[in-house]
Amino acid sequence: MIAIGSFLPALLLGAAFANLARGVPINADKMFTGNLFTLLNLFSGCMAVVFLFNYQIELVPYCVLVSLVADFLDGFAARFTKNPTSIGLQLDSLADVVSFGVAPAMIIY
Repeated sequence: MIAIGSFLPALLLGAAFANLARGVPINADKMFTGNLFTLLNLFSGCMAVVFLFNYQIELVPYCVLVSLVADFLDGFAARFTKNPTSIGLQLDSLADVVSFGVAPAMIIY
C-alpha cells in the first residue's frame, strides 16, 4: 500500500516535490521557470475573456499578444533548463485552449 504522505505531494505538486521528499536534491530556480511563463499565458488568456465580457475589446489583442510571447517562452524555458514536467505539459495545453481557442472564439461570436 502506498503511504498517503508520499503520494499526495507527487499528485498535487509534481515529481520534483516527490523527489525532494525522498531526499533527492533539486534546483529550485530552474524548476518553475517554464510553468511561470505558462501561468502568465493562462492569466493573459483569462484576462482577454474578462475584457470581452466587459466590452473592452480594444485590450483583447494585447492580451493575446502577451499569451503568444509567453507561450513561446514557456516551451523555450522548459527545453533550455531541461526540466519538462508532466504537469507543465497539461498546464500548457490548458493555457493554449484558453488563450488561442476560447478568447478568439469569443471575439468572433
